[in-house]
Amino acid sequence: MKKVLVFITDGFADWEASYVTAELNKTGTGYEVQTIAIDKDPKISMGGLKVLPDYSLQESSPNLELAMLIIPGGTGWREEKNHQVKKLVDYCI
Repeated sequence: MKKVLVFITDGFADWEASYVTAELNKTGTGYEVQTIAIDKDPKISMGGLKVLPDYSLQESSPNLELAMLIIPGGTGWREEKNHQVKKLVDYCI
């Protein structure tokens, strides 16, 4: 199963990743969609959805086999702490 991670922050734009994740997560695609954030604390989207991240950045490792990283927009990008995702982006590149 190929892993697809969606990086979430407080205030993430939940609708931006919804169409692609719904298709990727269908049975038979070979993809598994999960979430990652800077920590494991619940994140609340712009639409009010409370999401408990599957992974934190501290738990991600160089051995993480990742097929795709999705980074939705939102108000959380105003917070400097969320820029830590750059390490994961660099790893993906």
